[in-house]
Amino acid sequence: MFLKSVIGISCFKNLININYAKNILAHHDKCLFFVNNRMSTIIKDLLNFAHLNKNKEQFQQTNLNKILDSVKVDPELLINQKKALIQSDGLPTVEAIPVQMNQLFYNLIGNAIKFSAEERLPVIKISVIKSAKENVAKLPNFNPDINFFKISVRDNGIGFEQKYADQILIYFNGFTKKINIAAQE
Repeated sequence: MFLKSVIGISCFKNLININYAKNILAHHDKCLFFVNNRMSTIIKDLLNFAHLNKNKEQFQQTNLNKILDSVKVDPELLINQKKALIQSDGLPTVEAIPVQMNQLFYNLIGNAIKFSAEERLPVIKISVIKSAKENVAKLPNFNPDINFFKISVRDNGIGFEQKYADQILIYFNGFTKKINIAAQE
C-alpha cells in the first residue's frame, strides 16, 4: 500500500511539473507542498510500520481527528471525485499505533467509496460513544479505569445480504482473537 502511494504521489508530482512548469500558480505551489508533505508522511509511516514487530512500545497518544483529516485529503481515495460526504463526531485522542489507525480509517473509507451505490452520492458517518465503566468491567482482561470508546463507521453503500454475514464477518474472528491475546499480555 505504501509503495503504491509513493509511486502515485511521484507520478502526480511529475504530471504537475510537466503540465505546469511554464506557469506555476499559487494553487499549484500548494499542490506541490501537499505532495512533498504527503510523501514525507508516507515514508515516515513506512519506516514506522517496518519497526512495528521489533518494538511493542509503538503505542502513543493519537488524535483520531488528525488521522481522519489526513485520510480525507488522500488523493487515492477519490473522495472529491465521487463527491463523498464524510461526517464525524469529535473523535477522541486514544492510546494507539498511529500508522494502524491511519490504515484502518483509510480502508474503511476507501471501501465505503469503492462499494458505493451508483445512484446516490456516498455518505460516510463516523460516530463515537464513550463506553461506560460498568460495561468495560464486564469484559475479560479490560481495565475499567481506562477510557474505552466505541467508534462506528456507517455508509449508504451497496451493503451485503444478511444471509452472507457469517461468511463475510468470519475474517474478523482472527482479529478479535489477536486483540484478546494482546490484552492478556
